[in-house]
Order: sequence, then structure tokens, then C-alpha cells
Amino acid sequence: MDSQMKLFSNMLYGKIISILGKRKAITIDTRVRSEDLEIIAKLVEEKKLKSIIGRMYDFESTPAAFSHLASRRTQGKIVIKI
Repeated sequence: MDSQMKLFSNMLYGKIISILGKRKAITIDTRVRSEDLEIIAKLVEEKKLKSIIGRMYDFESTPAAFSHLASRRTQGKIVIKI
């Protein structure tokens, strides 16, 4: 499936979920630019931007990590150490 068709199908799926379900879905198409990455790197270096890690799991505990993710009660990122 080419990228345009995949994007279209994801947008359509999101609309159907939004119409039929309780959850709302939106699609955002982004393009990575080197200037944007440089800005993000600068913000991280200046400690103005940081990611929040909710829980860390060992690789062996990957099923538990996915269970936690499926609970939809996570705050922050879930990290699996390899």
C-alpha cells in the first residue's frame, strides 16, 4: 500500500471511529525537517523540554508493559529496556 493510500485509509478509519464510537480520532500528517530537530535538540540541552517516563520494564516483562498500556491508565511514557 503506498503512503497516500495508507494515510487516506487511516483518516477514513478515524472518521468512522469518531462517528460510531465514544472516542474521537484525528489524523495529523507531519514531515520531519532538520530545522525542527535542531530546535528540539536545543530545547532538550537547555532542559526546557523533557519526556516524562511513567514506568520502565525489563524486556522479559514486555507482556506486563503491554497490559499496563492497554489499561489506558498510564501517565507518561512506558519504556522497555532491551
